[in-house]
Amino acid sequence: MTKPTKEERLAHDTMQRSIELYPTHNAIIKTVAELVEGNTHNPFLGRLQHGREYLDDLIADLTAYRETLGTSDQYLKKGLL
Repeated sequence: MTKPTKEERLAHDTMQRSIELYPTHNAIIKTVAELVEGNTHNPFLGRLQHGREYLDDLIADLTAYRETLGTSDQYLKKGLL
């Protein structure tokens, strides 16, 4: 079995970064729903965490996820919007 060439590895790595930076509409919606559900189904919610703390945690998680994505302008320039 032959190993991939340097160019093939570079192309694969570039494609992987592009997928991570520019996930599809549905992939973004799924991840957002998972983040919200993960925060909502916290068994300690309501007992150990005030609603304001819950909101802050959710916003922090969503903001951190947003920072991993390309901007709307970048999506537009790539023809993905």
